[in-house]
Amino acid sequence: MSHQLLQLEVQGCFKLSNSTLSQLASCKQIETLNIGQCHRFSSSHVMQSLCQLPLLKSLNMKSMKQLRDSSLRQIVKRCPKLEQLVISQCSSLTQKSLVEMACGLSDLKTLEVSSCKECVTDVSLSTLLHNCKMLQSLDVSANPITNSSLEVIASTSDHMTDLKLNFCSINEAGVRDLVSSSTHLRKLQIYGIKGVSVEELLKLNPKVVVEN
Repeated sequence: MSHQLLQLEVQGCFKLSNSTLSQLASCKQIETLNIGQCHRFSSSHVMQSLCQLPLLKSLNMKSMKQLRDSSLRQIVKRCPKLEQLVISQCSSLTQKSLVEMACGLSDLKTLEVSSCKECVTDVSLSTLLHNCKMLQSLDVSANPITNSSLEVIASTSDHMTDLKLNFCSINEAGVRDLVSSSTHLRKLQIYGIKGVSVEELLKLNPKVVVEN
């Protein structure tokens, strides 16, 4: 691989092995990396390789079920410039990972963490939101969060413009309160949330595009 490489996308390349991943260590200029759905990469090799990329700003590790808290902790510690992170469907992660992100990624702007039910709870999400003040886009779909998280989002996320809450444990009242109090919100996904009237939400905040 070229030492001057800035961007690499290999999502879904199922046959790539740890030996391929180890070559990333020499590409220290990489800012954007997508290794989502590369299931043959071990958690430890992901950690060892990514920890050599201090300039990394965008990282996609979607559906890497082998990823562990301990590896993500080191990645967060060694890649402090991360602004975009995708860890959706990384089902082995726990709440510890979200807390680590809260402590180490103050510049985080985009986070996709859908279908991580052991990782995203009202408590861990609250910790993240109180520390990652620059978040603009958040996907926490298909996680066991409640209206309590919506209250925290509304009160802490001054820059949030894009929010996905599909199939969460929230209700119409919580969504209404969120929409009415989130002045910067521009796009909201709430598929699977019953009893929500888009027309009523638009009356509360006409600037929001609601998808349900």
